[in-house]
Amino acid sequence: MVMAGCTPWLYGPRLHAGVFRFAGRPQAPWDFGAQFVVQSAAVLRQYDSGQMTMGAVYRVALRRDASGLCDIRRRAILELAPPTMSVAEAQAWAVKLTPSGMEQKLRELEVWVAELDGRLAGWGAIRGGTLEGLYVAPEFAGQGVGAGLLDMLEGLMRGRKFRSVCAEASSNVRDFYLRRGYRATGPQTPEGAWPMAKELLA
Repeated sequence: MVMAGCTPWLYGPRLHAGVFRFAGRPQAPWDFGAQFVVQSAAVLRQYDSGQMTMGAVYRVALRRDASGLCDIRRRAILELAPPTMSVAEAQAWAVKLTPSGMEQKLRELEVWVAELDGRLAGWGAIRGGTLEGLYVAPEFAGQGVGAGLLDMLEGLMRGRKFRSVCAEASSNVRDFYLRRGYRATGPQTPEGAWPMAKELLA
């Protein structure tokens, strides 16, 4: 989905069905801002599929998740990006991130994962007021996982007083963001991404 820091916690917060929980002592300077999402993040809302992501658990990604998150990204691109891009283009995009590159993202970005029934269902990454990535495993597509992650990440940024969020969307998810209040801020880039932004604070 969106393409492209904070160091993950040893023990991080968990957001389960709209209730924010800490699985240990927070160790990051932005943890208390994250608590703002307890009431404000619309985790249990209706999504495009007409369903709710019930039972989803959101937590900060750990180093051991790197391989699984890289695999979600690869499969999401290969299976969901066409036909808005050619298979060859999707394949070229998918191989740009390796497991070691994912580990670097975990060091440089604030990465959150969504779990359903103990399985990694998707992940999103932010840095300041920028959405750096959002991917959903194909088998969980259309179940509100991406929308739930996006709502939660926007809630974090809103709680930290960022007035807006900016992102670059691939063509296959451009409408997804437009439906959620994002607006185009420029023409399509040479890499095929669409610059977008959304106001978070009135």
